[in-house]
Amino acid sequence: MPSKMTLGVLAATTTLILGGGAAYAAVVAGEFHGCVGKLTGSLRMIDPARNQRCLALENPITWNQSGPAGAQGPTGPAGPEGPRGPAGAAAGVPVVRKGETVRIEPSDTGHTGDAVARCKPGEVATGGGFNGVVATEWVFNMSSPAISHDGGQRVASEGDQADAWWITARPLYTSSEIHAYVICVKV
Repeated sequence: MPSKMTLGVLAATTTLILGGGAAYAAVVAGEFHGCVGKLTGSLRMIDPARNQRCLALENPITWNQSGPAGAQGPTGPAGPEGPRGPAGAAAGVPVVRKGETVRIEPSDTGHTGDAVARCKPGEVATGGGFNGVVATEWVFNMSSPAISHDGGQRVASEGDQADAWWITARPLYTSSEIHAYVICVKV
């Protein structure tokens, strides 16, 4: 039976294991659907509404945007009142944004292609991935949160507020198309 995960775990999981799988699928009844490779542990997103299914070497997994409420803990002692801070903007619901489709040729020299998906201004990236079309086998050099600026990008460093997702890859045998996805939240 598929297990349930919270969105916080989704972002961390997506960031850590998205080396080989699609990072976008339609949300069906508030749930995300994917397949986890039994040998590699990599996550591949699927869309059951499009009749996409897990392969024999994958385990199905389903999660929603929020988990069930936990049990009420005991009340702790009251602390001193702190100073009032400025009003902040309300955080938004995660939104998936798709980058441009990039055609990449296979290369024995190791030449790779880049695919980038960017959040809109005022949004930050919480995760991301890719979808490769045609080729079934890819070599990935990078799947990383990024900072997008002046039409370019750089890999996000620890503590940075990422606003894009950057994929560097090449297909093994045939030319193919790829596009990156980024999961964005308004700040």
